[in-house]
Amino acid sequence: MSPELEGFVNSFDSTDPAEIEQQFQQMLDSEPVDVELEFGEDLIDDSNATKIEVELNDKGDPDRSNISNNFKEIMSGDTFTMDIVLRQTVDGKEVNIPVYTTCDGEKYYAEMTAPYENKGSITFSTLSLGDGKIYMIIPSLRAYMQMSTEEMGDIPMGEILSEQITDLENKDDTSVYVETKEVEIKGQKYSCDVYQDGDFTVKYYFSDTALKRVETIGADESVNIIEINSISNKADASKFKAPKNYFDMTSMIAGGTALSGTVS
Repeated sequence: MSPELEGFVNSFDSTDPAEIEQQFQQMLDSEPVDVELEFGEDLIDDSNATKIEVELNDKGDPDRSNISNNFKEIMSGDTFTMDIVLRQTVDGKEVNIPVYTTCDGEKYYAEMTAPYENKGSITFSTLSLGDGKIYMIIPSLRAYMQMSTEEMGDIPMGEILSEQITDLENKDDTSVYVETKEVEIKGQKYSCDVYQDGDFTVKYYFSDTALKRVETIGADESVNIIEINSISNKADASKFKAPKNYFDMTSMIAGGTALSGTVS
């Protein structure tokens, strides 16, 4: 076990907040992640948008068959890969987080990199090989641990990955199409498909050829913004592999099960 990992593991036995914080910072990359959103960090102002009529498909949704990266359609399937930037609240602060996710049936992999108190950034990954077990992977420590989605939500930034897993497992689309509007953003015109999903309003912004952005606004005024770098209906099989030469922290911390194929 490396000295860095040994110090991190030993911090679980400490009650000194300063010591715990010091060990946690060993997981950080030296530079904070800095990712900008193409259309800005606020909700798009569509107050002057014009309602337009669009052709609907047999599901009652706008026909976007010409859009190869249709997030709503692809995410309803069992196989996909997406590279996005997610704007979300972490520890009371709005941050932009790069997220890479791929799914093939019951197998999935999700990776995110988020800033931590302007001291650096931290990368977490989750991996499930379809055996009912979920593994949290920490590249900076070359270590991993088996966790439940509930346990994952209790660690810094883990809540976002936990939500990712829940979204992957829930394929039910309960949203209802409301309308389509034409919106001008930075001098360019985009189509905006508006859906209602329970207490949430979801807006999909399209150029002529691609989905560019998804905004989700809650009745409580909570906001979630996604900008799409790429998305496809193919899985990235290279991610469904146990990391080599990573240490299993599960057995030390919670007496868990080693990740098959991993060399300690």
